Amino acid sequence: MKKIIIPILILILSLSSLSLYSLKEDNSMLLPAVIEQNGSNKWGFINLSGKFVISPKYDTVNNFSKRGLAIVYINNSYNNDVSSYFINKEGEIVLGPFSFYVPDFYNGYTVLYENEKGSKLLDEGGKVVLTSKYKLETVSEGIVLFSETKKDTTLYGYMDMKGNIIIAPKYTFARDFKNGYAYVTLATGKTAYIDTKGNVVNKSDVMSKGKDVLWPVPFMDEKTNKYGYKYYDGKIAIKPIYTEAEEFINGIAKVRVQTGKEEYETNPALIDVNGKHIIKPKYSGIHYIGQGLYGVTNKGFEYAGCSNYPNAIFSSDGKQLTDFLYYNLQEFNGNYASACSSTQTFFIDKKGNKAVNLPTIEGIGTVEFIGDIIKANCDYCLAYYRKDGSLIWKQSKDYTFDSGLTVKRNKYRPNYYTYMEWPEISGLADSALQEKINKKLIDTFLKDKEKIAQDNIKNERTQDEDFKVHKNKDLLIIQANGYIYPIGAAHGMPYTKDYPLNLKTGEIYKLKDLFKTNAKYKERLTTIIRNQIALNKKITDFEYLQHVDSTPTVEDTIGFTVQKDALVLTFAPYEVAPYAAGFVPFEIPYGQIIDIIDTKGAFWNSFDKEIKNSKIHYLSNIAVDFSANIENQIKAYENKIIEAINTNDFKKVEPVLYKDSSLYNEQKALVKNLSKNGIKEKLVNFEIYAMGYLNNTDEVKVYVLEDISIKYPSKKNYETNKYSWCYTLKYDTSTKSYKLCKISKW
Repeated sequence: MKKIIIPILILILSLSSLSLYSLKEDNSMLLPAVIEQNGSNKWGFINLSGKFVISPKYDTVNNFSKRGLAIVYINNSYNNDVSSYFINKEGEIVLGPFSFYVPDFYNGYTVLYENEKGSKLLDEGGKVVLTSKYKLETVSEGIVLFSETKKDTTLYGYMDMKGNIIIAPKYTFARDFKNGYAYVTLATGKTAYIDTKGNVVNKSDVMSKGKDVLWPVPFMDEKTNKYGYKYYDGKIAIKPIYTEAEEFINGIAKVRVQTGKEEYETNPALIDVNGKHIIKPKYSGIHYIGQGLYGVTNKGFEYAGCSNYPNAIFSSDGKQLTDFLYYNLQEFNGNYASACSSTQTFFIDKKGNKAVNLPTIEGIGTVEFIGDIIKANCDYCLAYYRKDGSLIWKQSKDYTFDSGLTVKRNKYRPNYYTYMEWPEISGLADSALQEKINKKLIDTFLKDKEKIAQDNIKNERTQDEDFKVHKNKDLLIIQANGYIYPIGAAHGMPYTKDYPLNLKTGEIYKLKDLFKTNAKYKERLTTIIRNQIALNKKITDFEYLQHVDSTPTVEDTIGFTVQKDALVLTFAPYEVAPYAAGFVPFEIPYGQIIDIIDTKGAFWNSFDKEIKNSKIHYLSNIAVDFSANIENQIKAYENKIIEAINTNDFKKVEPVLYKDSSLYNEQKALVKNLSKNGIKEKLVNFEIYAMGYLNNTDEVKVYVLEDISIKYPSKKNYETNKYSWCYTLKYDTSTKSYKLCKISKW
């Protein structure tokens, strides 16, 4: 009996050990992963089980270094700066925060640059290996590239890892060392290669050593505006006959050749060091993809064509290895490169064949190896896979709400040029209503989808459309955002459209549904917008406001959405301003139009709202908490300056003023003079009309409309006057708050 029991016990213990081992998480390799929180992306790190081990709370992250540190970033909503941190694989902060951007590790090092304090060079373990008064740039082959700026002129030099200068800063441009040589631009404007002692390498070295970095370099003949190649001493290697010329890579250079009478009639070609064609100028695009291979397109423009038309792969001797098969062809990373078909993304090998032993990902994007793990970014979705195609983790882009409602993101990818998304809801108690809504959403978002897809191919343009979702009570606001790009154009055309969906009825509302029957809402909205534009044009500090059309007209086709405290009307690019202005929104507080709103209507009662008569216009990207702080400072100033005047006590307003600033001194004198003359004031009302950063985040402009009642000793009653003041608030490092420092009329 004992002989039977003992093996059973051993088996049980073995299974228990196996179970415990299998439950143990492998955190040796952590991968960046992203989720959406409150409308913005937050990054953390997952392990190979696909579980977050460092919670997603950062705005941007880098991969972990070989020594287990990652540099991560949090955007400072208070002043729009960034804070940088070094964290370990337990998520603990090892170094930081640093109130500036710290670049990722490069060649094993990163740099902390603190302006006047100089620089620190850190290795991948976070150890400071070099401190310098200069701006350290990069490290290569044990040599540090650094720069020094004097009187707006920046010169570059080199030092060793101990900080000893080995080549003084005298170059207007400089690169890292490679194989003992670096490419620089001399003070004379000429380019050269130098050795580690700063000696210019002569032509005999170029020819005898045959180093990759020592090939002749491009130059332009000022008489003909044509490009050729020459050595540092000015001797011509290849005559200037090209319209463009790039540097040699492994003895091969890409040039552009005039192939027609018109100036724009050119084609790329590959040449050897003697100027002989390796690939003749008969294709539209050529780009190097590594491993001695080139991607070549026979349609479209040079740069747009390489990513938007199929590439064939050519070898460095000009032999065509594949047909024109691969879209979005990337550079090789090791033995594989990322490529796409019309609907999928995959790896290709050095022979140009699809790697059938590696996974194929649905959607268009890129794939790359991180160690033995495959990172895929396809159709705007991040995912990680193992080599066998098994999924480790995939970014969820669905929306879930506390009510149990879920909005799923479905995609339509019929070809390389067309990508569209449509929402699908679940979780409604009424299944019939849910089915009705989903059918309506398909009809709305995918109307004429096949025709659109074929038109995009025919007209050679790309179209990408996604959506965002916001819920307010019973109203689900779905915002479609798209971009149509004619291939080769300077830019495409963005578009946006909001769909306010009532989850109780399935109704998708139009602008007119917000207003009473027969209300002249378009005329009222037009008047309000034109008044806003007139006020905006008085704000001369922000030049873009001057380029908005003064007399736009609101039509039913205008883009609109309902916020909690305002109706927002949006004009598309070119409608009221130049393309560079983008979408031009106008926020109209409900208090300004409440008399024409159908307050008993289904649309108005489907969402929660705040009825206000005014709202701050933000002239630059300003965070909510920062805005609240500025509002409090302005409110304190408006009240305290009145108290100070009426009591002849400047100390009441002094805490909100920047010490010794022009406003500080002016208001100090004002309090004294008005009190001396017996003048009293009352604050009737003030409105912060707009605020925004101008040149930097240390100063913010705030535009205020004031109603101030003034009583003079000679008069019995107060007289109310209207003022328009622009206050400048400056960040006070001693109190870590913004204080008023300037005042001007607007």
